[in-house]
Amino acid sequence: MYEIKKMLAFLIILILLFSIASCSHQNEEAPSSMPSELPYEPEEVSDDLPVEKIVLTDNADITIPVFDLGKFTVSDEAEVIERERFIIYIEEDVVYLKELPDFIEMAMNLMEEETGLSFYTEGYAPEKLKINVVKNSNPFATKSEITVEQMDMHIYDRGYAFVFFHELSHVLQMRNGETDSMVFMEGYAKFNETKYTDMILKPNIVRSFRLHSYFNRDDSVFRDPEQCFRSFKGHEAYLYGVRIFTYIDEKYGYGKISEIIKIMGERYKEEGASTDQLVQIIKSVTSEEFFSEFRSWYRENKDIFDGSDVLDLTEYKTFNYIPLYDMSQKTYAPHVIEYSDYCILDFTDGFRYLQHFDYEIKGIYGIAESTGKHALEFYNYRDELIKIINLDNEMLDICTDGAVKIKITGDGSEIYIGPDR
Repeated sequence: MYEIKKMLAFLIILILLFSIASCSHQNEEAPSSMPSELPYEPEEVSDDLPVEKIVLTDNADITIPVFDLGKFTVSDEAEVIERERFIIYIEEDVVYLKELPDFIEMAMNLMEEETGLSFYTEGYAPEKLKINVVKNSNPFATKSEITVEQMDMHIYDRGYAFVFFHELSHVLQMRNGETDSMVFMEGYAKFNETKYTDMILKPNIVRSFRLHSYFNRDDSVFRDPEQCFRSFKGHEAYLYGVRIFTYIDEKYGYGKISEIIKIMGERYKEEGASTDQLVQIIKSVTSEEFFSEFRSWYRENKDIFDGSDVLDLTEYKTFNYIPLYDMSQKTYAPHVIEYSDYCILDFTDGFRYLQHFDYEIKGIYGIAESTGKHALEFYNYRDELIKIINLDNEMLDICTDGAVKIKITGDGSEIYIGPDR
């Protein structure tokens, strides 16, 4: 997973580290919770947007109050949350979602239902799964525990939920059948991270991170795909592995993967299957020509792994914009956004999160760029309109003091939003 985090950091390095400016807070308290939707019906979109670049609203409040934590809570001291099947250990001063235990329960049940495997197979680690949530750590998993950082567990608000599914997949696989093949282990976890985020996250903002167009070993794969399976390590193992599992899923079905894992557990329960033994298992349950058939499929389907960084808000209109915040990165991920009629970018929960770390928030800052026509309406925490910025095939600064939400309408073309403060 360290490789994944490096790649994600590379994807967002183009965005300036946000430097949140100081401002004076008003004395009145913020409302206890902010609505996820703006209190009006979307207007019908016109092909002819206003020609003025910036339209200001008189008398709108442009201060940002100190919000309560809303859906988040913070551990004032180290906490232990115990459920029937797992124990969560939360480090002191960690910000996490109140619904975290329910999410973990749901995730474990969902994976068992989909795979036909069990986290508590007889003879394999019957104790409760330990889940450590800390302020800063590279994620990792063993048969008995998972360690992730607080940013990885903001499940419904941002894409890092894939980190938890990746590590949970490792636990499920290791408890049912072990192997020393890095391509198999990391490929299985990487394939699952998108499968399950697709099922539970709407919108899912991590699809672009699962497919990856950064794989540069195609020539080696086309020469000898079986040797690549045996030898690839590190970043190559993750990316080649997800290609192998995509092929198995498409041709043989997701259940075939669980069948392979079960056979590993039955035949090599104590020592785990070697890569050579695993190759023979795969061939025995699929085809003796598995790797050559995969090569033919991959030649025809290589383009599906180019991925896409488009955030699809055509159905799910509101997106909660949470910062990427830990010891190594303090920024917002940029997004190319696709929508119909309108969409809303809500920074309120992100501001709650940052205020806990003693930042004073001034508003929404950054840039927007489009090849079409769009109107960006900026609203304060009272849902009062502050100003409108109109784009017409151009890039503009969108810095707006007091803004916590953006409503976007336009001609249907994609728009790039890059917050930087």
